[in-house]
Amino acid sequence: MAWRELEKSADNVWAKFDELYRFHPSSGMNNEIIPKKAPTLYREYHVKVNMIAYTFNENEDLTPTYTDAEKQVREAFKEIFGDFAYALDWQHTCYEFNPNEAYPQNEFGEWLVPFFPDGDYHFFLDKSMQAGWLGHPWRRTITIIGARAINIVEEKQFDFLEYGVLGVFDVLRRTKCL
Repeated sequence: MAWRELEKSADNVWAKFDELYRFHPSSGMNNEIIPKKAPTLYREYHVKVNMIAYTFNENEDLTPTYTDAEKQVREAFKEIFGDFAYALDWQHTCYEFNPNEAYPQNEFGEWLVPFFPDGDYHFFLDKSMQAGWLGHPWRRTITIIGARAINIVEEKQFDFLEYGVLGVFDVLRRTKCL
């Protein structure tokens, strides 16, 4: 399955996500994607690079650093999602796709839904929505859902994410899981 547009079912996918996580989009910096009482383990990582400068050079071409990161994220997506994932772009076209197949590009050379949030929320989720990569545009964060997905992201050590900084909730969640 190539990237297939979610036409009528996009509203159902967003409704399912909202039902699970009580998502409330906001332009505020304090609005988290996942509420503190989420039904699954998650970890929020700060994006430590300037996303625009990391992505595009002065000629508005993708940087080699970004292209390398895209390949690394794609490999992580194969491990996290297997052969099915949703790619959700808040208030834009959403897709379902096979992470093992080709990733079509938009007019800027990025994936149809980039792994960095570019002014909108960008979410990648498995069918159950218990594993995911969620980008928050104003907080400049990537939130990873699910213990296995967190372990994969921790192993990969992406150069654009800040590691080793645990929020209070993350520490409390870890204590409860032990």
